[in-house]
Amino acid sequence: MLNAVILKIHILGLPLCSYFNMLSLHQERKINSIIQLFNLTLIPVSSMIENAMSRSEAKEVCGQNLNLVGQPLVMGEEQQGIIECVAISPADDINKWIFLQRYAESGDAEASLDFYHVPYFDVILIVRDCAGKLRYYDLQTVL
Repeated sequence: MLNAVILKIHILGLPLCSYFNMLSLHQERKINSIIQLFNLTLIPVSSMIENAMSRSEAKEVCGQNLNLVGQPLVMGEEQQGIIECVAISPADDINKWIFLQRYAESGDAEASLDFYHVPYFDVILIVRDCAGKLRYYDLQTVL
């Protein structure tokens, strides 16, 4: 029985991921059929999300960096914008993008995370650039 896997599919160059946890035998057979039909690869969760944190770890790191809010984010010699929020986010890029879209609509980082039920998290900086567009940067890559 498969405990937890991520099925990663690239369609038109865009990675699409599905997370499966504690599959029944019937679900596992269906997934194996899809894998064989499309010649796909199952990626173990641990290898897919290398630097992921637990929610409590991410909450602690987030709290330690709240002083960055309101500061300009400068990378190299270029200012990227003003840091609007230090937030706990999903660990994978697809769900980070979904999270950012939800944040752009609501302005509430915690509520924007309620769709995400996978136990792998990251901390991001949400930055508003000079054109007013929101972008995110992984805290670990900025520091």
